[in-house]
Amino acid sequence: MSSKYQKTFTTPDNFHQVLKDFTREVLRVQPPNIYEFGYKYFTDLAKAIENGSQVDETESNKRDTIESSDSNINAYRNNEISESEEAIGGNEIGQFDLPSEDEIGAAIRQELSNYADDQNSVFPYIARRVLIEVVPTLNEAQMYLTVAENEVNDAGKNDVDEFSARAAALVHQLIAGQHYADDVVVNDNDLVMDLTRSELEDEMRSVFQRADPERTGGIKFEEFVNVLSEADVSLNRRDITLILSEAPVFPNTQNVNYEAVVGKVHKLLFFAQMIEQEAE
Repeated sequence: MSSKYQKTFTTPDNFHQVLKDFTREVLRVQPPNIYEFGYKYFTDLAKAIENGSQVDETESNKRDTIESSDSNINAYRNNEISESEEAIGGNEIGQFDLPSEDEIGAAIRQELSNYADDQNSVFPYIARRVLIEVVPTLNEAQMYLTVAENEVNDAGKNDVDEFSARAAALVHQLIAGQHYADDVVVNDNDLVMDLTRSELEDEMRSVFQRADPERTGGIKFEEFVNVLSEADVSLNRRDITLILSEAPVFPNTQNVNYEAVVGKVHKLLFFAQMIEQEAE
């Protein structure tokens, strides 16, 4: 029950856009110290405002998310859809229209373009985060399925155009058909490659540590990709793609914190195994 003494706060103008821009920069740069990065980011921003600098209108438009440009996706993204609501004719779910495949693809492509390199590709970790941001109604199983079906290139990255198109088709199909709608519970004793969670983590940790003799806890992204491809455990394309999607990279060092990845490997490969079995 609300208290009569509860104070209602109003947010300053442009508050949400400022936070969104800052969040995007954190995801793009992956700073090792978010506090130092935040201090420098807002200090530079304050100086730019003091000097009368104006935000580039083109860049501002580029950064706007689909809320301001497409009311259909806006309605879908900002309203929870109950499991009890049934599709109402055509492509509608509940009282909101399910965005078209083209609309979903455009939204994903627009966000990914903010992080793309000169080859129009992004780290799989970024692609996964963007997918979650654009389509927050995806559950974990649907999200990982979408990621797993998008191949990475030789450099271990996702092509922006290919990922956007493929992800849009899968997302539309998954949501419209309510595929993988139930949450999947992964237990520590569930066998993946005939190994429990602790056994698989030990195996993968040893694989990464061989590439990190000084035990720094991190290895270059390119080397991380090679280690996965040449690992003693038999990893297929889906396995590698899913692991890469949970491997954040710091641009200043191009290093992956493999210890953070090791703790997620069991769940990731369980989903990959589940997808393989469903496909048979």
